[in-house]
Amino acid sequence: MIAVSSGNAQASYFVSPSGDDLDAGTSIGKAWQSVQHAAEVLEPGDTVFILAGIYDETVTMANDGTPQARITYQRYADDIVILTRDLRISRDYITIRGLELYGCSLWIDGNYGEVLDNYVHHSAVCGMFIHGTYNLIRGNKIANNGSAWGDQISTGWGTGDIHHIVFEYNEVSDEEGQGEDLMQYLSHDFLVRGNHFHHLGSNGRHNDVYQSGGGEYNIWMIGNRFEDLSNVQYFQMGDGDYDHVWRNNLFYGNIGWGFNGTPAGMRVVNNTFSLTGPSGGDNGNWGVGGVGKALNNIFAPAGSDGHGGDVDYNCVYPEPCCSDQGAHDLWDVDPLFLDQENFNFILQPTSPCIDAGVFPVLTTSSGSGTQVPVSDAVVCRWIWHFTWGFYSVAGP
Repeated sequence: MIAVSSGNAQASYFVSPSGDDLDAGTSIGKAWQSVQHAAEVLEPGDTVFILAGIYDETVTMANDGTPQARITYQRYADDIVILTRDLRISRDYITIRGLELYGCSLWIDGNYGEVLDNYVHHSAVCGMFIHGTYNLIRGNKIANNGSAWGDQISTGWGTGDIHHIVFEYNEVSDEEGQGEDLMQYLSHDFLVRGNHFHHLGSNGRHNDVYQSGGGEYNIWMIGNRFEDLSNVQYFQMGDGDYDHVWRNNLFYGNIGWGFNGTPAGMRVVNNTFSLTGPSGGDNGNWGVGGVGKALNNIFAPAGSDGHGGDVDYNCVYPEPCCSDQGAHDLWDVDPLFLDQENFNFILQPTSPCIDAGVFPVLTTSSGSGTQVPVSDAVVCRWIWHFTWGFYSVAGP
């Protein structure tokens, strides 16, 4: 349940299909009728609670919030609020919470926005366009968009320099095979963590989990779960990409190509791959394709095509047929998952893969003599600053 309160609220307003825009809007009994009317009135610190109903209207926001006083649009209590036309977050310091967009798209054009716990589905084009900067997108469900063209999510498409985005704890899928990619064009300084990506199949429209538009950098894919991806690629690089990090992700199911391309500085580290289907499993190839660095991963079964680049300290089971073994790789060694058949990929205490990896970079703290891993330290510094410095909110 979403609490009907706002810590910085100067005023609270209400919208209902049975309301009247000539009323005060200050209570359920005096609710306005249109979200657009609220968008024309709301000032920094105000919140509008939208009651259950279908709202077939275009909303144009009139005012920005401020860092200390956001403008918030959210559903009332657990009401089901359905918008059937595109919603554009065109102003800064706006929060959108708990809304359902059916047959339309959510456009995030403003900066410093919060997009929380929404459901976006069955748009004929991309479900979500992320065009602003310094935006937090958390806890949303984006599904079955792109029947005419497009993807579930597109960031920076046709808009240039999009950066400093946190996309976390969302669910992204295409069970009905409507669109092309799950995520496309991330621009730069983009954190994707803790999400569940699933059910993307090859429908003849060049399907990728994530396709780069070229020139993208400082992209971090951390702690995500990828499953039920049928004959598609995880990643399709573009010209000029560099510094992509895939860390602590879980990949399982039937996949096609794995990682296609080798951006400079690409790192695939500490992931688990359990891949099956016609291009994995029985033929025993790897799931990384060409990468800059692939260390400390588990491939069991390995899946997908061969590999290139700096590949070492991986556990691979069974032994792959068509790849060169790194000097410290463990091949044909069962990693001993707790319950792989039921998708529990935690390692048993006796797993040979525990402590078989390496820290990509080590440093020594002053005076202590203790080595501390600092590979990708920039992402730690940036995540801390962005998530806590700007938003002062913790992960779930």
